[in-house]
Amino acid sequence: MKRINYIGTKKLMNKLGVQERTIAMILLNSDKPLSHNDLILMLVETKPNIKRWTSAIIKKSKGLIEQTANKRFFVPNKIKKLFFGKKRR
Repeated sequence: MKRINYIGTKKLMNKLGVQERTIAMILLNSDKPLSHNDLILMLVETKPNIKRWTSAIIKKSKGLIEQTANKRFFVPNKIKKLFFGKKRR
């Protein structure tokens, strides 16, 4: 089990709702960027809900997740380092 830095992560996750935190944790534990369709399959939700939650994460916690040009979402390595305390492989 990986160690989590609770002090640094509390500020990032404090404003997010339950489903938004779930999406953030899925992206945090993913090694590659995920699209809306990937998140739909993982959470068994509708596309409008996933789009609403991902845009809410981007607005509420700036820098927690980023979006590529082809609409895939990922957590930057500097944020992953805050959560896990060291660089992930």
